[in-house]
Amino acid sequence: MRPPHRGHAKTSATKLQQGYEKSEKKSIRLKESWTNKRKLATNGERKLTGRCPAWLKLSKDGKRFEVLRERTQVVSQIFEMKLAGKGSERIASELNKLNVWAPKNGWRKSYINKLLHHNRALIGEYQPCKMLDGKRTPDGNPIPNYFPAIVDKIFYRVQPVIKRNREKLCGWNHRAYRAQPH
Repeated sequence: MRPPHRGHAKTSATKLQQGYEKSEKKSIRLKESWTNKRKLATNGERKLTGRCPAWLKLSKDGKRFEVLRERTQVVSQIFEMKLAGKGSERIASELNKLNVWAPKNGWRKSYINKLLHHNRALIGEYQPCKMLDGKRTPDGNPIPNYFPAIVDKIFYRVQPVIKRNREKLCGWNHRAYRAQPH
């Protein structure tokens, strides 16, 4: 078998270098494009993407989000139920029994917790993110009033309730409880 011709190795190396440079230019243009989109979103001129929370939809002109009333009523009901002292599991169970809007897999404790605990889109805030080492990480400051706020006041009323519940659980010794005869 004959060794490869030296000219082929140089051609391959050149093609690899050109491919790398082309990819690098594309990456820079894409970053510039997203920076510009974020600037427009911060100024309220345009939304970054059509992706939005399940209780909203992007308008046809792409400049604002429209509220889906049936869905926002259910989200508000979740906060009312929490203020009434119900836990996430019970809220999910009760909502699944009612004939109300639900995510495609039904209401789950984890989704209820996500809404109650830290979903700032409910109060209109959007946190742009970028991927670093395969994880979504915040990119810049949150954009206030990006989304229509749907549970502004009640969101802040529920947070101390959640904090108190968390503090109660932190003092509770799960192992000692399980070791006791019932």
